[in-house]
Amino acid sequence: MRILTWHDKDAGGGGQRFGPSFYLETDYVPAAVRLEAEKAPLDGDMEVDIFDDGVSIFDDHASFSSQTAHKGSLTRTGDVNTSVSLAQAQTEEELAANDFTGDTLEKGSWVTCKILNARGAKNLTVHLELMEFGE
Repeated sequence: MRILTWHDKDAGGGGQRFGPSFYLETDYVPAAVRLEAEKAPLDGDMEVDIFDDGVSIFDDHASFSSQTAHKGSLTRTGDVNTSVSLAQAQTEEELAANDFTGDTLEKGSWVTCKILNARGAKNLTVHLELMEFGE
């Protein structure tokens, strides 16, 4: 198992890549992603995307939304959304493996993270849990 971590004290307005780029020394499969923010988003859902060589690792519908009835429940929102979101007023969230594309993150690729919309969230941490392919 390997956990990639990105952290940004001041997420800003979004739209920018943040934290390090990670080189994968072997093939991995995404297992979970966790979003944490010391200060919750105030004016909507904060959106984050993780890329493997520039391609989102999330399926076309993976999104947490403040429109859900229960904390942590998953809502399908549109056909082009490939980000995960931290709902307004929440400070942590986890996304399970079934909402990734199912593609293997291949040896030699680079993994990056981008804040699409910070929505006022501060002190943001994103963890991507990876399992070695075939593990």
